[in-house]
Amino acid sequence: MQAQLSVGRFGGDADNSSFNVGDMLVQPIWLDWSSEHLTVMAAYGFWAAIGKYDTETIFAVRNLPLSNPVVVEDPDNIGYGFWTQQVQSGVAWYPFDNKGTAVTGVATYEYHSEKEDFDIQPGQNLTLNWGISQYLPLTSDQHLLLEIGPAGWNGWQLSADRGSDVSSRDRDRTHAVGGQLGLTYVPWSLVLNAHGFYEYSTHNRFQGASAGLSLAKKF
Repeated sequence: MQAQLSVGRFGGDADNSSFNVGDMLVQPIWLDWSSEHLTVMAAYGFWAAIGKYDTETIFAVRNLPLSNPVVVEDPDNIGYGFWTQQVQSGVAWYPFDNKGTAVTGVATYEYHSEKEDFDIQPGQNLTLNWGISQYLPLTSDQHLLLEIGPAGWNGWQLSADRGSDVSSRDRDRTHAVGGQLGLTYVPWSLVLNAHGFYEYSTHNRFQGASAGLSLAKKF
């Protein structure tokens, strides 16, 4: 099983910033096969909606009362308020015998449950993550590795959102490019990774930049 906790989503100022535990990814199934220059994997997991998630009722906007109160998500939420089933398939190609350089691609399919406190079921998603990683040993026994390289993703919403609270049936998509810097401690299968991305193209969603820090342990 592989477990990952997401912590982050900081706002631009003190009024909108937050720090808490996000939704948790649990992967009870992870299968892989390796040869001299190739590794293929397949996995199943789910995102558990344990992250901080609340709603609030708005009675006025800019001191003007609303005819009908509106329920909205708290701006400092960390979790998304719904569970997600996730299936992944990926491949890594190692052009050199020492496997110090890797070209990777991972396809992820997501099926979401209904959103808490709303009659909304987000549509299904397909995401293609790619990266070129250069591993450099930091110790003579090669137990501690530095990973650096460019990375990015391309994401498509495969089906429209459903429910009476859905405001738009238009499907979103996004494309981003960036890089990553990580440390791997091989004996413990422990990975600490920092990454940053810029979304250069989006549709039907916000566009911007993001940064993250993840800690993963493979059991």
